[in-house]
Amino acid sequence: MADRILAIDFGKKRIGLAIGDTETKLATGFMSIQYENHDKLIEELRKLISEENIAIIVIGLPINTDGSEGEAAIEIRRLSEKMKSRLKMAVNLLDETLTSEEAIRKLRNDIGRIDRKTGKIDMVAATVILQEYLDNLP
Repeated sequence: MADRILAIDFGKKRIGLAIGDTETKLATGFMSIQYENHDKLIEELRKLISEENIAIIVIGLPINTDGSEGEAAIEIRRLSEKMKSRLKMAVNLLDETLTSEEAIRKLRNDIGRIDRKTGKIDMVAATVILQEYLDNLP
């Protein structure tokens, strides 16, 4: 049976979400949600996980171009530990370097002009993260 996977592109204003599974190995943009704080995010994810039968979470980890981790990566690591503890499920981190740029490029190719306030970039970035994760599964 295929595991359903939720990918998260974390941002201080919006969170991009994508869903895929281990059978089809296809990532699909799902939605963007407004970010308020870790606790509210985890509760929103709890509902989504139940509704969509999610088994695994993948979060983009922002690595600096020199390979180091800054404050954003530290926050993601803290969030992932909270999620593991409170949601009682696997939470994997995946280097998200340049995923937003790739998302912008894809959107420009598909629809032309991009409104950064809609959350589409965040959702497509989550799709890029998830597709990379799925492509690297055995």
